[in-house]
Amino acid sequence: MTALPLVNAAYREPDRLAEWDALHDAFLTNAVANRASRVQGRTLVASAVRIWPCAALDGLHALVASTPNAQPPTPKLCAHVAPLTGVVFRALGVPRETAQRIVLYSAARGVLSAAVRLGVTGSYDAQRLQSESAGFSATVLARYRDATPIDLAQTAPFIDILQGAHERLYSRLFQS
Repeated sequence: MTALPLVNAAYREPDRLAEWDALHDAFLTNAVANRASRVQGRTLVASAVRIWPCAALDGLHALVASTPNAQPPTPKLCAHVAPLTGVVFRALGVPRETAQRIVLYSAARGVLSAAVRLGVTGSYDAQRLQSESAGFSATVLARYRDATPIDLAQTAPFIDILQGAHERLYSRLFQS
């Protein structure tokens, strides 16, 4: 469980974004996942500021844009997606529970999208599974609604190891 505690923390205390971002960076030791999180974070902020222009997002966008894409030894902000999600949703006035539901929905959608691309399931079955997962997502949300960064955990270390080898593959199904 990585995203929800950091989304919650950044939503509650957006002024500590750099701290939550650095924590996420330290937690994501897998280079592939770390890089993907930074790309997704930058993309989230860039998209949000274009779709919903507001002063709070303008300032966040300027901060993210001033940070180099490559991870320097001591970045002021890596721009990871989880803490930025909390800050963006708060800036837009999205209720925290709605933001949490979006994060859980997106996580499930990402897994199912990968299953479709790998040929494990078809697109209609994936949509059915996404719909059926609503009850499970509600259970997860009820349990982790108030999760904090102290609750960060790596629940699938083997998958993390396999993901780290992805960029060395000759053929890839996913953007890393």
